[in-house]
This record gives sequence, structure tokens and C-alpha cells, in this order.
Amino acid sequence: MMDDIVGDYKDKTVTLEDFPFFANNVKMASVHPCKHASVMKTLLDRADASLRIRRDRLRAARANAKKASGVDDLADDFDKLVVQNALDAADKDGWEEVQGVDEDEQEVAIRVDQYLVVFLKFMASVTPGIEHDFTMGV
Repeated sequence: MMDDIVGDYKDKTVTLEDFPFFANNVKMASVHPCKHASVMKTLLDRADASLRIRRDRLRAARANAKKASGVDDLADDFDKLVVQNALDAADKDGWEEVQGVDEDEQEVAIRVDQYLVVFLKFMASVTPGIEHDFTMGV
């Protein structure tokens, strides 16, 4: 019966137990629900960490591209040659800008409506011999 279960999950996530509705001694494979939450939490944390790393790399690439171009700095310096623009720039420097949380920071890798799909993929990894339908289209 455990032939359909991946070796990593044998005796950890999946165990053999007595089937509760038969008087005879019939065994069944049981996937422990107490393990589902921890596995799902790990999967979601890894997805969020991966998204955060990807976002940081994109920001670093944009910052490097901006430094490499140098055209923006030249345009800013040229604008300061006009007296009124120089006064406006001096006034702006006096105020401190408070940076809030960017909307990209609040974005999560896996939305709540996708949790069931991720759970079914986890179940498919536990029991690869069983075909699960986890399509998003309805």
C-alpha cells in the first residue's frame, strides 16, 4: 500500500492505520492533517522569500542602470542653472520625505485563492501514483 507514497513522506506525513468503519482489521494510508499546515507554511514562506529576493534583484538592477546612464543627473544639474529652479530645488531639500511601504512590498507570492492549488500539488507529490486535477480554469 505504501508503494504509491514517496519515500520522504513514509512514516512522517503518511502512516498506515486501521480503517475505522470496518470491524475487520483493514489498513488504510492516512495523510496527517497536522503536517499539512507546517508543510503549507513552509511552501508559502519559501515562495514569499523567493519573491522578495527577485524584487531586490530587480531594484538593484534598476539602480545600477540609472547610475550607468548618468543622463538624469545631467538634466537635473542643467535645470538648476535657471535661478527659479535652483530656488525651488533648495526649498525641496529642506523637507524630509517619509518613505512608506511600497505596494510591491505588500504583494505576496501566492494569493489566498491559490492555496488549494498549492495544497493539491503537495498532495500530488505525496502520492504521485494518484492523478489529481488541480487546474485553475473552471
